[in-house]
Amino acid sequence: GEVIFTVKVEGGGVLRAEGSDLRMTHRLTLYEALTGAIVEAEMPDGRRLHVAVEEVVHPGFVKVVKGEGLRRDADSAARGDLLISFDIKFPARLSGIQRELLDVALRLPADLEQPASLQRQLLHAAIHLPPNLAKTEQDKVHAVTQLLVRRDEPPPPE
Repeated sequence: GEVIFTVKVEGGGVLRAEGSDLRMTHRLTLYEALTGAIVEAEMPDGRRLHVAVEEVVHPGFVKVVKGEGLRRDADSAARGDLLISFDIKFPARLSGIQRELLDVALRLPADLEQPASLQRQLLHAAIHLPPNLAKTEQDKVHAVTQLLVRRDEPPPPE
């Protein structure tokens, strides 16, 4: 049979050799799993790889980095792969506003996909408001939010 050994590298990362492949597990926050992350892998030869994970990471997802494993045999330049599995850390709880924002983000109405959508422009502006907004500007933003009409409400009288 094959010999499997584990290499513990200085940075605390653990690589497991499986044949000519190297396998590791990296912990991600839920945010990173959904939006992307850079995984640093310290290799047995001392190199540090910075692997961009741009895919949405789901349970069971494995990022394959071709040619970053061990040599297949002493006479060959061919190498195995680096296989990165993920452990996704979910938050213990969500606040009310976090739930609302997730609802908007994950069940996005079709009209918000359009760049010219007024709702999209307002949402974008709200997300990017500076924290030190002047009181007069805060009042203007508040006035605009009071003008918005919900779909289930009758329009205001003219």
